[in-house]
Amino acid sequence: MNNKIIISGTLMIAVTYGLARFAFGLLLPNISNDLKLGSGTMGMISSATYIAYCLAIAISTYYSNQKDPKMFVSLAGLTSILGIFIISVSHEAVLLFLGVFIAGMSTGFGSPAYGEVVQNNLDKNTQNKANTWINAGTGFGIVISGPIAYILSDNWRIVYLIFEIIAIIVLLINYLYIPKHISSIKNFKTQTQPYSLKPLLQKSMSINIASLILGCASAIYWTFSKDYIATVPSNSDFITSSFWILVGVSGIIGGFSGGLISKFSIKTLYIIVVLM
Repeated sequence: MNNKIIISGTLMIAVTYGLARFAFGLLLPNISNDLKLGSGTMGMISSATYIAYCLAIAISTYYSNQKDPKMFVSLAGLTSILGIFIISVSHEAVLLFLGVFIAGMSTGFGSPAYGEVVQNNLDKNTQNKANTWINAGTGFGIVISGPIAYILSDNWRIVYLIFEIIAIIVLLINYLYIPKHISSIKNFKTQTQPYSLKPLLQKSMSINIASLILGCASAIYWTFSKDYIATVPSNSDFITSSFWILVGVSGIIGGFSGGLISKFSIKTLYIIVVLM
């Protein structure tokens, strides 16, 4: 396996998902208290990351096989940096919404692009493991954000400043180690059959419905779980941060699931994970 690609991808997913997107749920109590925003307003702001993700992943999925996927990797890094910066300087709900929206776009730009990068540069026998470890980057990002948030406690702006520095470094690493790829552009230009969305939606209706239901559950969890744990009077900041870190560790353990695909079918493995 090309370890440079896997490490670069894991780091970028750690930044986009773990720091730019999901860390907002970790820091939500401190942000809402500082800006004096109610739970309804914070819920609306949190929804921005999901709206942005849907928009960006639609764009990235459609164009990643026409353009160099490295362009979308860079775009993921740039939007994460810009989004984190806007969040860090926000003093009102509108600016915070904008920052969360842009940060959320980074995840949508990155995921399909790395799928293309892995497909273009790695052997088929190693692609499942590579994709699993790259996606496990979310867990690494959460593990990183937990201790930083605990140590700095109420200084959420400084936390985002640290995230900003990490995001810049990771973007530079990806720029250096993710190879360019142009053959997919040539292949796309030779296609004569027009793209049609309707047949695709008809074939994927059941999986889309399942994804919608699962997404609703996970969205509530990622946004409010840490805030909910923090409302228990007996829970200290250490306990709530440890809870968040444990979520991240669990995500990293999930990185080993790629090796289990050869022993179990993807469908069986997926059902087991969802039940867990």
